[in-house]
Parts: sequence; structure tokens; C-alpha cells
Amino acid sequence: MYKFELGNVAAADRFAEKEGIFFQTSAWGGFKDKYGKEYITATDGNGNTVLSCLLFVIKIKCTPWTIGFANRGPVGDMSNKDLLREWTEFMRGYMKKNRMIYFTADPFYTYK
Repeated sequence: MYKFELGNVAAADRFAEKEGIFFQTSAWGGFKDKYGKEYITATDGNGNTVLSCLLFVIKIKCTPWTIGFANRGPVGDMSNKDLLREWTEFMRGYMKKNRMIYFTADPFYTYK
């Protein structure tokens, strides 16, 4: 079971930097000032960070809705089916609570 946390910028930055994904750091988020930002991290039962995501939140004008985009994210082990299942469930709840009608992620993969 994984624990998801919002707003832990330092943990999200450390994990993204360790994985070498600049596009998921607060430094990249600083370039995108016109968008809202949410930093999401997940920890395992031992307290180790296993996933981080810089989520850009874009308000749709004249509506109560938003859309979300994770540029080169989330960062984590995308082959871990349990983590992906729990991440998907977390995002479903987050989207409903925050009136997000669309979310796209584009995790970084290195071709081997």
C-alpha cells in the first residue's frame, strides 16, 4: 500500500532529480507560471519515495473545470502494477475533488 501526499515540493524534487527528469522539478515548474501546479509524491510502507509528479493544472476559462498535464511524468517505476493501480485510483479521486475533466501523463521512458 502506498501513501500519496500533496504539496511536498522538496521530496518531489529530490526524487525527480535522482531519476534525472528535469521536467518534473520545481525549477521547470517555475518556467510555467501561468499554470497552477500540484506536487504529488507517493511513499511505500518504509517511507521511501517511489513516485513523484509535477502536475500542471490549467483552468478552462468561463467554466468551473480544469485539465491536468504531467510533462514527462509521473516519475517512478512504471512497471510496478500495484503502484500504477493505486496512482490511478488516487488520480481519479483527485480529479473528481478538483473538477478536473481531463488528465494526460507522458512518463519518460528510456529505450533499451
